[in-house]
Amino acid sequence: MQLTDDYGWLSDYDAARPYLQQEQRYFESITRQWSQQARQLLQDMQQHLAAVQLDDPPEQVGPFLYFSTSNPHGPDTILRRCTASGGQQVVLSAGIMQQDAAQASRLLGVEVLDGQLGGVKLSSDHRLLAYSLEVHSTQQQAAEQYCCVVRDIHAGRLLPGCVLPSASSFEWSADSSRLFYCQPDHLGRPSKVFSHAVCQVCQHQQQQQQQQQDELLFTECDPKHFVTLTRTKDWRYVLINSHAKLSSEVHLIDAGASSSSGCRPGFQYDGSAPLLVEVYGAYGQVLEADFRAHRLALLQRGWAVALAHVRGGGEGGRRWHAAGRQLRKPNSVSDLLACLQLLLQLRVTSPGSIAGHAASAGGLTLAAAVNAAPQLFAAVVLEAPFVDWAGSMCNEAAQHVLTEHEADEWGDAAQQPQVADMVARMCPYSNLQAGVPYPAMLVTAGLQDTRVPFWMPVKYVAKLRSLQAAAEASAAGRQQQQQQQVTQGRRPILLQIADDGGHFSIGQSGGAVEDIALQYAFLITATQHVTAQQAAAGR
Repeated sequence: MQLTDDYGWLSDYDAARPYLQQEQRYFESITRQWSQQARQLLQDMQQHLAAVQLDDPPEQVGPFLYFSTSNPHGPDTILRRCTASGGQQVVLSAGIMQQDAAQASRLLGVEVLDGQLGGVKLSSDHRLLAYSLEVHSTQQQAAEQYCCVVRDIHAGRLLPGCVLPSASSFEWSADSSRLFYCQPDHLGRPSKVFSHAVCQVCQHQQQQQQQQQDELLFTECDPKHFVTLTRTKDWRYVLINSHAKLSSEVHLIDAGASSSSGCRPGFQYDGSAPLLVEVYGAYGQVLEADFRAHRLALLQRGWAVALAHVRGGGEGGRRWHAAGRQLRKPNSVSDLLACLQLLLQLRVTSPGSIAGHAASAGGLTLAAAVNAAPQLFAAVVLEAPFVDWAGSMCNEAAQHVLTEHEADEWGDAAQQPQVADMVARMCPYSNLQAGVPYPAMLVTAGLQDTRVPFWMPVKYVAKLRSLQAAAEASAAGRQQQQQQQVTQGRRPILLQIADDGGHFSIGQSGGAVEDIALQYAFLITATQHVTAQQAAAGR
């Protein structure tokens, strides 16, 4: 696909940097207007979280009982275990991670982040613990890169010869003598499997020498396939799982050698309640209707919350997923609109009182629904949204790590004209139109995001704001000018940027309650403005 894109220059970070800085200043100036609301929401959320904070139930693994504990006065202990004498032993804590990250940083010569824990694997003899920590990435590096370290639990120390610079997943051999690990390529695609000899005696062996001894066991050359490692419960085999969207294969290593919506009940609605609808609908993943304490901050303010289970997700099984991918992707959008129409018919909410939230691939569905029915929405939060579908399929984006890997989910526009036509009709970014009253938008972008590159949300915001500015500049007549003054600033278009962040760095995706409070303050403020505007118009 060849496209003409007025904002294509924003895909160049160096060229886009002044624009990004300007966007960040604008974001900070606007969010200050409702910072008090955000602080109150944060306080309420923290109270709700404290009220429901429960430790995970203990789990018997071999001779030990493992469990986690929470400390209201300090960092959590991530993992403890009961000893044979009845005492407790700390296996992993924030303090241990901090010490190990500092030592790994010195050994590797890069910054290892102590607060970003990846996987955790115990050896079969319960003596060694392997776990991964995120490595700080630069503009030239893929984000979500992890190193792996090994601790001797009994000795209470890190093994210097077992600090692996890059490991996306890992598993122990049955006798704990080797650690199998998967290494990503330069684009961040896990593709190679190595075997690393664990040396507990030669503690001061040089790291470079250790790496040279690692044995390459497997290489996946197909760019559509990602590789992960798991093991069987009996410790007999380590499994090399090479998987694409529609196919997978498994290789064995001898380990001995190794459409529904849910609203929280208890409230009566009369059609005037503001509504938060969340949607995903891709990859066969289930949007779980589980309990989230932070939603109580909205519910106690009279909001309703709905989860839209649209085709493309996994709520209805594999057929449900298949009915919302490739050429059937428009079903995801029509299902979301059908969910909203049902909630309107049930008088849960009213047009213009709906707020939307979606992340990543769910951002395409929500943004396309906004294009189709903007009058329904007061405000929308899009976290690292996949909104430039057409741009991701063009030749210029061919080096993106997910382009080939995603063909099974989204189709191949370069080879299938029907897919290209559908993409042209559905792409949220390409189909933004002048003169449309779009809702307030809060869009996030991680500059180190390797799944949805930063230029997607950045271009989306730039085009949207340009269309909004053109509409305001072309407004004619005193009444329109007065109305413009009344509504100016009430439907802001905001871009929140994480300079060092990857795909899961801001908002609900990142899990930081401060970000969620900021998002809710934005949604509440924007929805109140629309409600006031409708009341002033006599509706």
